[in-house]
Amino acid sequence: MRTTNIKRRFSFSTLLVGLTAILFVAGCVPQSWDKQLANHLVDTMGQNDIQGLSIVIVDKDEVLYTQDFGYADTANNVPVSKDTVFRIGSISKLFAATAIMQLVEDGLIDLDQPLVSYLPDYSVKTRPGINATYADITIRHMLTHRSGIPGDFVANSLDHNPQVSAFTALLADEYLAQTPGSFHAYSNTAFISLAYVIETVSGMPWQSYIQTQILDPLGMTSTSPDQQLPPAMAALLAKDYWNGVEFNQDDHVRVDTVFTAGAMASTTTDMAMFAQMVLNHGDLNGNAILQSATLDTMLTQQYPNNELDNKYGLIQGLGWWLFTNYPGGQVAAHGGDLQGHHSILFISPNQELAVFIVSNSYESMLHTQLLADRALRLAMDEYRGIAYSLLLALIPDTTPPPGTVVPWSEAELTSHAGTYTLPGMPIEVERIDDTLSMNLQIDPSVPSLTLQLVKMSDGAVRTALDLFGTLFVLPGMEITFEVIDGYDLLTLGQDHGWIKVASLLEKYEPVAIPQAWLDRVGLYTDPDSEAYPNWGLSYEGDMLMLQLFALGQEAKYVLIPYDDDRAYIHGVGRGTGETVWVDNQGKLRYLGRSLEKQVPTPLLAVASQTSGDETMNPTNIGSDSASLMFRLTMARLKEVIDAVRN
Repeated sequence: MRTTNIKRRFSFSTLLVGLTAILFVAGCVPQSWDKQLANHLVDTMGQNDIQGLSIVIVDKDEVLYTQDFGYADTANNVPVSKDTVFRIGSISKLFAATAIMQLVEDGLIDLDQPLVSYLPDYSVKTRPGINATYADITIRHMLTHRSGIPGDFVANSLDHNPQVSAFTALLADEYLAQTPGSFHAYSNTAFISLAYVIETVSGMPWQSYIQTQILDPLGMTSTSPDQQLPPAMAALLAKDYWNGVEFNQDDHVRVDTVFTAGAMASTTTDMAMFAQMVLNHGDLNGNAILQSATLDTMLTQQYPNNELDNKYGLIQGLGWWLFTNYPGGQVAAHGGDLQGHHSILFISPNQELAVFIVSNSYESMLHTQLLADRALRLAMDEYRGIAYSLLLALIPDTTPPPGTVVPWSEAELTSHAGTYTLPGMPIEVERIDDTLSMNLQIDPSVPSLTLQLVKMSDGAVRTALDLFGTLFVLPGMEITFEVIDGYDLLTLGQDHGWIKVASLLEKYEPVAIPQAWLDRVGLYTDPDSEAYPNWGLSYEGDMLMLQLFALGQEAKYVLIPYDDDRAYIHGVGRGTGETVWVDNQGKLRYLGRSLEKQVPTPLLAVASQTSGDETMNPTNIGSDSASLMFRLTMARLKEVIDAVRN
């Protein structure tokens, strides 16, 4: 089989240089930066069935660019406008973090004091393998997703408009997922718990605190912390779309139980004010809500020596993600995903520029971050004179990997082959003769793709695609096999320009499965869930797996039993370490869900079941940097592969 690299088949950079030369020779005037941005936004929306989108770019004193595209309500031809209200999802966490830091300034909270110092009635159980208890969780752990508190606990059993204390009380039956402080694992539940801290310490409901201490001083009159929006704002709330079809968000997610993790709503106009507050070091128009030193602390990496986090590429401040690859200096960011509403906030403190983008279509989830990246780069070039080849930086990297392909050793072939787990998606690294390959699901709408893993002469491991007998080494993605802190890991690394990260997959070593768990294999249902009713427990090969069936797809979570009634999800990072346990009625309990067994099935893999509602949209109130980067990795890889195939 011949081996080549991707640049021999196509070169975007050569094409762009040639086109640019032709345009100038022909006397064409290049587009202004704002028209270039607008055209790119419109093209992206059209190519991805995105119904509505709004963007604003600001410096510390004024709005530099703002534009609205598409529709907030397609059925009634209501366009997106500056008054359109969007759910901002996990960007709500920035307001929670701001509130906590205000209370730190007031001397009411110490970041390194245990959570139970402020919430004496708070508790979570400890499972085997966890070397601490809930009493070791600090506020700093919670602000940086290192608390070990399970990530996405649901509370369908609560009445609507519940108290946050009622939510946190339910955690007493749950188990820690990781040792507090050990490594980053994104937790919405931890940020919901911070709402209870705000209430207990301040003496007022968390919504009232955020309203009076943050929103009112900043003049953010079109932003609400209330999970049930005021009537005037509710009337302006953008509809949600998936595949161009409207769906009712409230039918699929309990917005009133996500609290400070993701329930807030706002407009681009108001979010511009929040961004300008950050650019002005905690002050907006003479109204200081944070001290400059406090904001500096929030934008400072908190755990620089954590090896697992560094392998992720995660640089975590207090509530903020921090990206260091921009030529203009560090960029602080946070995204928000809540049903069809997807948003991203990028802030460049050094260049005093910020971008906020929000959309009302599920399909925008993979694109808002890339769009914000382009917008910020264009603004840096236009307003700060940071010159570099913008167009070339914003297309898939076609630089061929250095070196040539070299053979794997027998020891490498033996040690690297096996199953590696990413939550919801075990990946098999298969040895075939003297080669290694793996399957990846790049797009749920197409079959999985088999990629070869090739070792390069410089020691790097790359992915390659076999097309018509020729092996094309793909650029950008780098693979490593290594042991970190006792975890045997496969990492999928990718440089996205604005951040270089890796998704970490832990190798699965077969364990004995108790007969009690094998007897439970079968189909299950969650009667309290509109969005995710169909589940399964299966035994495939040597793995016990919890399954979720939705959108015609199947997510698989590999389980490690530690007794007859409890097992935890295998892997490292978000969604791992969380316990599945059996209650006294024989139901499976998982993150607040109560799963009831349906029909008896043989001791074989449970057949995949799709949801009865094919138009349903998955709920995601997280913007975990690592899982986000995996999605972006797949999106970028798909672009490259499509280009090769075409």
